[in-house]
Amino acid sequence: MPDFQADEFYVSPSEFVDSCNSKEIKQLIECLMEDGHINQNTVIQNPNVHDVIFEESIDQIKKSRDLLTLEEEDYINNISKRIKYLR
Repeated sequence: MPDFQADEFYVSPSEFVDSCNSKEIKQLIECLMEDGHINQNTVIQNPNVHDVIFEESIDQIKKSRDLLTLEEEDYINNISKRIKYLR
């Protein structure tokens, strides 16, 4: 894992992650999943272009929920309910 000097009092999460190599990032993700901080189903190991576009779209919706109409929000909630029952 990244090596930080003892005289540093604060390391931001982004500093920590930026100091990790790809193997360490994978270990970090595994640790976060084991500890229940992230859901294993949300981590896509080798995303294709459709996965990337979908994730970006979902992130944009999450950041802008207050801009949705009630109908749009209901539509998204209904999709979620339908998928929950299918699993």
